[in-house]
This record gives sequence, structure tokens and C-alpha cells, in this order.
Amino acid sequence: MSRDSRDQQSGHVSKLEDLSTNEVEQIAHRGRVILLLPVGSTEQHGPHLPLATDTILAETYADRFATAYRQDFDWFVLPSIAYGYCPEHSGFSGTVGVAGTDLLQTVVAVCQSASASCAATGVVIVNGHGGNRPILEIACRTLADQNDVRTLVVHPSALAAVTGQPGIPEVHGGRSETSVMLATRPDLVYLDRWGKDDQLDIDAEFIRKFVTNRGIDAPWLTHDPRVGRSGVIGDPTGADADIGRSILTAAVNSFRAVVDWFS
Repeated sequence: MSRDSRDQQSGHVSKLEDLSTNEVEQIAHRGRVILLLPVGSTEQHGPHLPLATDTILAETYADRFATAYRQDFDWFVLPSIAYGYCPEHSGFSGTVGVAGTDLLQTVVAVCQSASASCAATGVVIVNGHGGNRPILEIACRTLADQNDVRTLVVHPSALAAVTGQPGIPEVHGGRSETSVMLATRPDLVYLDRWGKDDQLDIDAEFIRKFVTNRGIDAPWLTHDPRVGRSGVIGDPTGADADIGRSILTAAVNSFRAVVDWFS
């Protein structure tokens, strides 16, 4: 079956950069294009995961959302924004971040330009990094105020139940995130580099009060010894691709609400 016949029976799913300008125009003419913008980060994820983890996961979720709901809309996945707001990780080698104002302006500009160029009826910002959350929510509100295109921000890690170790807060590079990476890019996961000694001196109560507590916003840092030694906040021990696949499935199922919002 040709690509054109498949597209007529269901929706079109494509990475925007893979299309020609003529193809974009033809698909956009149908008036049902939703854009997906993955926003990740280039930051440390401990000794066992790559710096690109958040970007990889944002792209993975975006691709799966589009594929799962291609019957409802045509989906263009935009090129990812791989630099996020991550000062909490600046104490580790390889972390490359941008100022919050720069990220905000970039996201707003990309969404405005892409929605106009692709005649989109909606934009979904797919966030792969927790530190981006407040900035992307401001971007979403800014776009709503300035643009006729409806925009949502989706935080996939919050769409599925977190699977962590008992008594150890699950925040960054732990069992849940590692499991999803094992389900998507196992070639980049090195669990043999993780050592349990990395978590010996953590202060779980401090983490609960000042890292995971939504009632208090504190400028915590991953190189704070109360948080951990290796940049991980959690424990990847027991991470498994099956756990990762179940998390992905739960997030995709929850994305139905986003589709309904645009319908």
C-alpha cells in the first residue's frame, strides 16, 4: 500500500523535516494538522544514562502519541529542542543549559512560526525535563494570548504511575526513567556503571521536603550530598524494559484526553 493511500484511510504521521514543502502544503490543506514539539534537555543523568535522555524520551513520546492517534488528526513532529532549563544539574560535566527566558522565547517563536507555516489547528509541546515545566506552561499561556492556534503542554512522566524503590524518592535517573530508556534505547543504558554506594548518604526527608514537595519551591541542586553523589535522585536498580513499556502504554492511553481537547 502506498503512503498516499494509507494517509487517506487514517491520518498522516511524519517528522516535519522529512517532508518536502509541497507535501506539507498538501497535507495541511486537509485542515487537521496537529504539531508535536518535543522539548528535552542536555544534562547529566548519572553514570548509567546519556545526556540526551530527556530529549530521547520527549521524542519517543511524541512519536508514539502521533502513531496511536493517527485516526484523529494529521501529526507533524517538529525537530526537537534539545537544550532546556537545567541549572540544578550544572555541577556535572556535559550539562548544557539555557536561560529560562531564552527557552521561553524560543518555544513561543517556534510554535508561532510552525503553526502558521503548517496551517496547524493545534500544537502540543511534549516536555521531557521537569525543570522545563514552569517555562513551558508560561509559553503555552503566552501562545494562547497571542495566537489563534490552541496549544497544550504535556508532561509524559506525570501521565503514568512512577515506579520507584520503596523508601527512595523517584525523581531523576531512577528506576522509572531508566526502564523507559531500556524500552526505547537499551544501547545507551549501562546499569553496570551504577553503584549502590551512590545513595548511601542521601537525606530522603530533605528530598521529600524540598525536591518532590509541590508546596515548596526550593532551588535544590543534584550535586548537593543530601540529594546524592552521582546526580541520580532515585535508584535504577531493578529497571526493566517491561516496566518501561507499561509506562509508555499508560502515557499513550492518557494522551486520549489531549486528543479529545482538540476534537
